[in-house]
Amino acid sequence: MAAHEVKKRTGFWVEYGPVRAADLPEYLKTHKAGPEMRKVQFPLRDRLVLIPVDLIRLIPYMLAAAIGMYFAGGGSPAWLC
Repeated sequence: MAAHEVKKRTGFWVEYGPVRAADLPEYLKTHKAGPEMRKVQFPLRDRLVLIPVDLIRLIPYMLAAAIGMYFAGGGSPAWLC
């Protein structure tokens, strides 16, 4: 977002604040976002939280692949042959 375009079109001014919501209370007191507030961090803990979301999103594709392989194999389980 271009702050000068917002100012020109609407008359409002733009403040660029912190990346994380946890930093908002300090930012609202001082109206200054330090370099640490502007850095995007994506630690291992945050990444691990997303694993179940990705797995659940893949279930329909894995189910479709399993059904396709079942019918490609003749419709009978391999252990019956």
